[in-house]
Amino acid sequence: MLTLNVELSGIKEAQYTLSRSPKELERARKYAMQKALQVMRTEAVRDLQTRYYVKGSEVRKSIVLIGGSSSGQFISRGRRKNIAEYHVTPSKPGKKRKRLFGAVRKDGLKSLGNAFLMRSKSGSKYIVMARSGHERYPIKAITGPAIPEIMKNEQTLEHITKSGGEALQKEFRRQALRLMGVMK
Repeated sequence: MLTLNVELSGIKEAQYTLSRSPKELERARKYAMQKALQVMRTEAVRDLQTRYYVKGSEVRKSIVLIGGSSSGQFISRGRRKNIAEYHVTPSKPGKKRKRLFGAVRKDGLKSLGNAFLMRSKSGSKYIVMARSGHERYPIKAITGPAIPEIMKNEQTLEHITKSGGEALQKEFRRQALRLMGVMK
């Protein structure tokens, strides 16, 4: 699980201007926080899709946004995924047994050793399995990291927090001007 906290601070001129009407100040803070959290989610999806073999819809589903007026939370939860859910070549078993290659990051494929493809319980997908000994059984699934583990990358976290902070400042100013009647 990954949790990021976002707090509103450093915007004193707009707070002073809106201090005459605390309800409007509260509303401007709330709108700005919601927008900043949405920008953080969008940037997380974009950043992960450029670096990893992951679907944007899966990243979006793993993120929960909890926004208040002065602080918000960006929470990512998820389970470990089979390596076939990222990228595996070949994606279906053929007549001849071929060596499997797989990757989580988009920087290159790696050999998966003596792994093989097997139909999942639902029968619609293939999953990557490997034998844990010399015998026929037991077999185990080869898993990759969960989406929150991928997001813990320093570059991704830095990018997400930076874009969220910038969006928060910009949106709070815009909301303050809108509520004062200066702009629409």
